Amino acid sequence: VDKLGTGDAFPSLSLKIAGGGAITLPEGLDAPLTIFYFIEAIGDPIVALLAGYEERRAAFAEEGVNIIAGTVDTEIQTEEVAEPLGFPVAYGMT
Repeated sequence: VDKLGTGDAFPSLSLKIAGGGAITLPEGLDAPLTIFYFIEAIGDPIVALLAGYEERRAAFAEEGVNIIAGTVDTEIQTEEVAEPLGFPVAYGMT
């Protein structure tokens, strides 16, 4: 896979979202900017980090910024962490 360069279009990706559904990037995003946080594996420090993003989600939204996270973990593992969050968390990413 070639690396993206400045000005290159982001390739279309379909992600399965914990709690049901899917989102296609970049088409499914409704803000001009997005923070995508990729999680290698969910653990306690990651849960705290995601909670911090949730606490600041409204401030990000005021600036036109979406938040989305993704992990390699299973749907069940991801749902436990994603449930209290107001932004999508994708699972099973490889």
